[in-house]
Amino acid sequence: MRTIKAETFNRLMAELRDELSRGRVYQAEIQSDGELVEGLYEPGSGNVYVDPSPNVVDTLLHELLHRRYPRWGEKRVSLTAHQLVSAMSATERRNWYRAYRKVAKKMTAPVMVDT
Repeated sequence: MRTIKAETFNRLMAELRDELSRGRVYQAEIQSDGELVEGLYEPGSGNVYVDPSPNVVDTLLHELLHRRYPRWGEKRVSLTAHQLVSAMSATERRNWYRAYRKVAKKMTAPVMVDT
């Protein structure tokens, strides 16, 4: 269920598609001292940088926690996964991301979620 009005959603998505079409979007490792940064916008250049590994690693750890501790609730799993990723160094996140890419098998069909 959306918590945003359909017309607002449609307007914003159209504006963001336009922004994306302007280019200057880069997939890059983003490093920061002690802070987890998943993306960066540079006003001077107009460049947008997205680091794919933190979100993938956060999601991977989240789902692995569910599998390892099936009795934990969603709130505990989410909090623990976020704490783990936030405590990781950039090198540790990259290593987890690389390990994920080696192990993960690509699926051709989407996985359907029962809601």
